[in-house]
Amino acid sequence: MATFLGIYSKQHKLEPQVIEPILLDFSLNKSRPLLKKEYPGMMFCIASKFKNAFSETEHSFSLVSGHISFENLKQISDNKSCSEKFDQFIHLSKLEDLNKIEGAFAAVNYDQKEHSLILANDKFGVFPLFIFENENYILFSNEYQPLLQFQNKKEKNLDCNAIAEFFTLGTTLGDKTFFKSIRNLSSASYLIAKDEKTEQKKYHKPAIASVNEKDIQLLAQEVFQLFTKINQEYSDAGTTDLCLLSAGADSRLILATLTDEQRKNTQFYTSNLSFLDANEDKDVIGATLLAKKFQLKHRVEKISFYEHSFNSSYFDKGRELRDANIYGGWHGGEVLGAYCLNAAPVPLHLTFKEVDKKLRSLFSWRFRWKLTKHPYQSYLEEKKKHPTSSEDFLFLIEQLFRGFFTNIYGGSRGYWLQPYQLTNHGYSPFWDSRFLSKIIQIPIEQLKDYKFYNTLFSLCEKRFTEIGFNSPITNAEGNTLPKINIGLEPKQQLPDVHHEAYLASLQDEKIWKRSFYNKKKFKSLIQNEFDPLAKQWLDFEVWYKRYVN
Repeated sequence: MATFLGIYSKQHKLEPQVIEPILLDFSLNKSRPLLKKEYPGMMFCIASKFKNAFSETEHSFSLVSGHISFENLKQISDNKSCSEKFDQFIHLSKLEDLNKIEGAFAAVNYDQKEHSLILANDKFGVFPLFIFENENYILFSNEYQPLLQFQNKKEKNLDCNAIAEFFTLGTTLGDKTFFKSIRNLSSASYLIAKDEKTEQKKYHKPAIASVNEKDIQLLAQEVFQLFTKINQEYSDAGTTDLCLLSAGADSRLILATLTDEQRKNTQFYTSNLSFLDANEDKDVIGATLLAKKFQLKHRVEKISFYEHSFNSSYFDKGRELRDANIYGGWHGGEVLGAYCLNAAPVPLHLTFKEVDKKLRSLFSWRFRWKLTKHPYQSYLEEKKKHPTSSEDFLFLIEQLFRGFFTNIYGGSRGYWLQPYQLTNHGYSPFWDSRFLSKIIQIPIEQLKDYKFYNTLFSLCEKRFTEIGFNSPITNAEGNTLPKINIGLEPKQQLPDVHHEAYLASLQDEKIWKRSFYNKKKFKSLIQNEFDPLAKQWLDFEVWYKRYVN
């Protein structure tokens, strides 16, 4: 996924005093090498390591962060890069035809002659595309931080509705961020800007077919074939420098559905937390056995970020780019194993009474008076955006990929809230719109507790399932997959790096002098630092210290 920034002037004029602080932030104080392109009224920057995601013609440029499949558009040339194909698509097709392209992406096209800008994302809005707009400028990036540098005090106002949703529901909803002036482009949408006119439209709504009558084995075969196609396509497209390998189910499915030649040519990678020896780490043990069995090019890398104290520097460190892109099985279990039912911040069946009680317990009347919408009303409206037959599952999927929380809390302990931490270096076949469009057709009851996922593995060649798994899939009903019975689970060994920050924040009088909280009740509710509410509060306060104070 490419790291990019664009500054579009509606008046065809870029002002240096506007540009300089934005570029300085995007370059991480000149430590991040950039490819910069400047046109009359338009500046576009991309981190140099992602320059292959950018293409330019005499009068236009395109960027594709992620991967797009143009298989449904025969007029698009095959022998071009993804960004060149997107430029061709813009010039040959109507924007409504975006519903014919698939993948996981955020895309940009700019026409210098027309001074027209197009921003678009995939059908599930997996990749962030943050937008700030006022009467003179449109700023856009897959990082929200540079956009903050432009805003005056009034424009930098916090969005109280988003904050209320975060604390009472567990995540922000829709396209909101914690700042009123910055939003994340809605999923399956495009924005077109020309001079002072801006228009945004939705190009796709999921069509839900009934699959209740289908045999589960037939469904599994369809999903397996589709996943195999997507996985091999991503490999051929060169979307990865390293392929993540663990003892889990998600990386195993990727390994099993590559071709022999692709496995041979892929560099596999396993991370090993520095406080755990490689010979006692279940994931390293399982990955090493797989690498030996299939003669893979494989390396184990020590990672040490858990040794650092939790403080506001996490948010800067999280923006540093990796040396290599990583291709992995992120969110396979959440989707295919319906683990999202257990881990989602927002439960599926809330009542007004319980949300309102929480709202009043947490926030002062001054804060509540600023709300323009009750968080429960936002919850109902978001769910009703989806077809009734798949409302619950789509709402869970949207939480998984759309929560602003996921982008700003590099130090979060929330295992659900991960995807935007990967936006500078990760790809996953489980994010592809074709795969997600297929999965949402399956009744969630058939996905629960990894039962369907287990059925998928029955379609794999046995050589891929003989080595033990470090995964909840082995506990599924009717499971036939072996467990890995040696070593330790890394997730259960993580040290607590948050305790010191928790105590410091609890004692910080500046926090309690703000008019946010219902001080009498709030303090008593966060006395247990391992309570989910206390974790949310700590994440929010450390973020607030970094970006608001």
